[in-house]
Amino acid sequence: MNHDTSAPIPFPRLASGLRALAAGLCACLLLAGFTSADVIETIDGSRISGKITSIEDGVITIETPFAGTLSVKQESVTAFTTEEPLYLRLPDGQTFLGTVSREDDRLAVETEAGRVTTSVSQVESSWRIGEESPARRLLREEAEALRRRWAFEASVDIAGRTGNTESFSSALGLRATLAGETDRLLFYSRIDFSEREGERTSETVVGGMDYSSEFVEDWSWYVRSELGRDRIKGIDLWATAAGGIGRDFIDTRERRLTGRAGLSYRYESLDNRENVSSPGLDFSLEHVARLNFGRLRNFIGYVPVFEDFGNYRIFHESSLELPLASGEFWRLRFGVSNDYNSKPPPGTKKLDTTYFTRLILTWN
Repeated sequence: MNHDTSAPIPFPRLASGLRALAAGLCACLLLAGFTSADVIETIDGSRISGKITSIEDGVITIETPFAGTLSVKQESVTAFTTEEPLYLRLPDGQTFLGTVSREDDRLAVETEAGRVTTSVSQVESSWRIGEESPARRLLREEAEALRRRWAFEASVDIAGRTGNTESFSSALGLRATLAGETDRLLFYSRIDFSEREGERTSETVVGGMDYSSEFVEDWSWYVRSELGRDRIKGIDLWATAAGGIGRDFIDTRERRLTGRAGLSYRYESLDNRENVSSPGLDFSLEHVARLNFGRLRNFIGYVPVFEDFGNYRIFHESSLELPLASGEFWRLRFGVSNDYNSKPPPGTKKLDTTYFTRLILTWN
């Protein structure tokens, strides 16, 4: 009987052969990857294969093909080996570049200058070629934190009424803040204007600056000054200056409570009356809380005069600030402010109260 040796191979046998070949290739590739991988050996005898990416703050980070990125405490590691060169930094500042192998109970680093031995516990940090060292990254982050940044704020609030009564009021404000890790410089200006039944009820222009700098933890010194004019109260010009010591009673990401105490000086040039100058004290307390839905701020200041402590000024403001939609630039601020003068100019009241809803644009 003749057999035709050129007959095609049945399809099932061909498919089975291809599957076996593919499985063999995969096994070879996995074996090659395993043999070329870095290895961490732990106290309990475990061996973790992968790619060591860094050693920092007592933790060895390794990328594995089976469990992703793992973090292993350095104190639980007896040895590790690498296939590619790593930078190793010791506590005395010495830094070596080379592959790492095990030599008895120590590590051997093959550098261009020769072999260097050390132990796992003596490795302060490690990083890959082309990457930033942890020490350099920390210095960069600290420098970035100390770098001062400008932040700006523009605000406007307008209200009016017609019908039985005619009234209009508006306010414009600008703020510029240069803040660093330990100091802050603030410039601000504000214009308030209102009319009722055709009669002007307020016309105020204010501008000022405030600077504070921390000299020890939670303690700072500050100076501030302000210039302004209030035509309704008959003040052509007022100028204030103050300086003293500040204390952060609470200073966290969510909450800040700061008190100030110092000396102040106020000068007023009045319409057709004798000018007034009054040195005194300067006290204030500010509380800011960051909430899930916005920011709450409360401020109160008390400035008595040396010559007569019955002559004083109290300023208070409470506000709630809410972001508009999901943006960070537009916000709404609702609040109330009170300005109390125990001995106001003749013909004016002691207390001025303002309720406001303010649209704010912020940018850096």
